Amino acid sequence: MSIDFGRGATIFTGLNGKGKTSILRAVEWCLFGELRYQERENASHDEIVNMQHPEGRARASITLSRTGERYVVSRERKVAKRGSALNVALPGGRSLVDEEAKAFLFHLTGLTFEDFYRAVFLHQESVRGLLLEEPRFRDEALDRLFGLEKLRDVLASIPMRFLASAVDEIESTRERLTERLTGAASELERHRTKCLEEAIELGFSESELTLETGKNISREVRAEVLRVDGDMSIDVARLPEITAVDDLEKFARRAKELIRHARLARGQLVPVGETTDRLVRIARLRGELDEARRQLQESEAAMATLEQKVGGLTDLERSASNLRKDVADWDEALRAMDVHARVVSDALLYFKAESEASLCPVCRQSISAPSLVHRLEKEIQGTQRKQIERLTQQVEQGKVKLRDLDESRIQMERLQRKAEEASQSIEEVLVRVRELVGRQPKEPTSALEGLKKEEKEIVAQLDRLKDAQKHIEEALQQVDVTVDRVRSLSKFLKAEEEFARLRKRAPSGEAASEADSLQAETEDLIDLREALESIVQAINAVAAERAQNAIQETRAQMSEFYRTLCNHPYFDDLRIEISQKLASGVQKNSYSIRAISSQEGRSSLASSRLSTAQMNCVALSVYLAQSNVLAHSLGFIILDDPSQNLDAEHKLALASILGRFATEQQIIVATHDEEFDVAMRNAFRGEGVVHYTLEWSSRTGARLAGS
Repeated sequence: MSIDFGRGATIFTGLNGKGKTSILRAVEWCLFGELRYQERENASHDEIVNMQHPEGRARASITLSRTGERYVVSRERKVAKRGSALNVALPGGRSLVDEEAKAFLFHLTGLTFEDFYRAVFLHQESVRGLLLEEPRFRDEALDRLFGLEKLRDVLASIPMRFLASAVDEIESTRERLTERLTGAASELERHRTKCLEEAIELGFSESELTLETGKNISREVRAEVLRVDGDMSIDVARLPEITAVDDLEKFARRAKELIRHARLARGQLVPVGETTDRLVRIARLRGELDEARRQLQESEAAMATLEQKVGGLTDLERSASNLRKDVADWDEALRAMDVHARVVSDALLYFKAESEASLCPVCRQSISAPSLVHRLEKEIQGTQRKQIERLTQQVEQGKVKLRDLDESRIQMERLQRKAEEASQSIEEVLVRVRELVGRQPKEPTSALEGLKKEEKEIVAQLDRLKDAQKHIEEALQQVDVTVDRVRSLSKFLKAEEEFARLRKRAPSGEAASEADSLQAETEDLIDLREALESIVQAINAVAAERAQNAIQETRAQMSEFYRTLCNHPYFDDLRIEISQKLASGVQKNSYSIRAISSQEGRSSLASSRLSTAQMNCVALSVYLAQSNVLAHSLGFIILDDPSQNLDAEHKLALASILGRFATEQQIIVATHDEEFDVAMRNAFRGEGVVHYTLEWSSRTGARLAGS
């Protein structure tokens, strides 16, 4: 297969399993000799080679070009061979191979394999890492995106977990003994103080932190849920009654479940997606109808101009027929003149030779040879020559005019066909308009007016639906805040009970000497742990600084992409927060993605407030912003099925952003989504955009079905 990529954008479409991802992976493998997200069949990567290939080989070749320079990168490997052969053909004809070629390729592109996935190839698996609720996978995905994967591996290789486990085991024994001596009251008191501070931040006074307050707040939650219920059928009876402190946490957990149920029900109750889809279809029909009318008007205007100049088809045929007859007559006259000229010429030669002849050799009449020669020469030089020139000019002019008439006829027929095709397109669009709006428009103008009216009504309806969604979301947000107060109250009351119990415990005298003896056993391990911790802290400081710089550099564009893609009615901004988290005994970067309401100054974890489609918009915003700032020499980006879980509105927004990218660098997109395909065709305007449809067979693999 040979593929010509468009200067602006290349779109591959086809059903799943038709080879879209395989083509994108061919680019990855050709450049780096590896496939990140590919299960290995064996140590030699035999899964790369088509099982039907007669020679058992895999080959890929990419031409990278910039002004005045072309570099051809080729890679090949054979089944059962561990390595692959790399070749880079330079502009001057010289070629580099294997390690020398690999080093040159890094110098040329400015990319490592990890950088390629950060800035060029936005793979499905990369986006999926940010969508997972499991923090570990989210942290790993963002570390890869920020170029911290190697540092993360170094941190993971330091045996802090085992060392910490040994220290913790000894210290836990000592702490248990110390607890018998001094109790754990101080620790619990700190915990109680922290819970108290959190409760005060949520509007409590210390005197209000009682079970009775929890009961009162639970009644407020029930009332708020009933007010926001509407037609969402929220089962308030599922909220448990509060009789003890433990009931507060159960109540908060059950209330959160009801809120999640309400948000899901809201999507069915307020069908914004269906209304948006109808609006998109109307806009598409309007565009098609306008284009068909324009083509019809242009064809008819051109036909009228041509008819005014040369007449209609009937006139052209009649003129051509008459002219062909005249040309034939002129040709016949020329032939007759030619015969007459030869006779006169022969006679002239005869009488010049027989200057004394007194009789005509044909009719035997008396003649004067010199006088006859003079008269024949005068005839040849005068009248006959002028007649031949006139007839010849008439024939040539007639043929030129015949060609002009024939070209005018062909042009008239082409314009007629174009007008007929435009009329047929208008009829087809009118039929689709009737299917969409339920009535048959009489002509294109009335259809356009009807579509504009329908579009205006749908826009107004969409605004009302969004207002309804916003109202419901604001009410659910208020319930969320109230439930958070219940949870905070529960944490404080539990800490208070535990603190009260521990204050009643008495110390033990024998435990003192045991605790002292254990102290010496931990000193060496603690020294070693502190030394390793200093190394970890140094590495972690670098990782934290690099992550913070990456977030700061991309924050503005990430927010812009998020607003365009997500268009959330409440959360209009996005922020990535970085903190430190202990994992396997080592401090590592931990990230939280928060959705922000600028108007109200509130924020929340994006995964707890946004739908799957909206989280996909979040992931795309982060990846596109990051890819746009990493410096490298490759002038293209690759996106593998980026529209997963997106509705029609989000697909249009994503296509518009990629259209902006396509004005600055090449865009290569693979998708099976027909709706997203249409959106990209509309967004990618101008020259330099190509489209391929893929088919696949088990023997030949993927092939281009059309472009």
